[in-house]
Amino acid sequence: METELENFKLVEQLFGRSLTQTPHISLWSSYINYIRRINNLSDPTGQARSIIIQVYDFVLENMGIDINSGRIWLDYIELLKNGPGVLGGGNWQDMQKMDSMRKAYQRAIAVPTNATLEIWREYDKFEMGLNKVTVSLRLTFLVNDWKLMYAVGPEASPGKVCVLRDRTRRCHCSRRQYHQEYQSYDPAETPSGSRF
Repeated sequence: METELENFKLVEQLFGRSLTQTPHISLWSSYINYIRRINNLSDPTGQARSIIIQVYDFVLENMGIDINSGRIWLDYIELLKNGPGVLGGGNWQDMQKMDSMRKAYQRAIAVPTNATLEIWREYDKFEMGLNKVTVSLRLTFLVNDWKLMYAVGPEASPGKVCVLRDRTRRCHCSRRQYHQEYQSYDPAETPSGSRF
């Protein structure tokens, strides 16, 4: 209601009090939408884009490990795609765009979310579009890391706990929904036809 009345000071106070206290993905998504509303991306100075990217970084730092954060990761990557610079170009802005997108993709696929497979496929296309010679080696290392991070224990079956572990083999969550997605995943769809 406050946003409709353009009472932005009160809205900012509400977000300031509630964001760190409430780890709910829809609240954090509303915060992103609010920031995008008050910062016009067509700003010629690029300051608005910088603020929005900082907000996405803040949100993903706090909520990026939530299984339902997949939409936020996809929106963030799309924002970076539409930013200044040309993928595959040679100037500093093009290289900066490529590096920031690569970093975002790698952060996103390292977390089990409801969009991990979609992000993985997009990342594969992104890397293949840049340089097919060096991409094979880079993605091979990522596939090996991915196998370790998303290893599902033998005790995990429908109705039991899905044990997802990171590189240090610590358990991070027990989410049956992700386990079911993992079981339905076709290994032939991994980059370069690699198999688990």
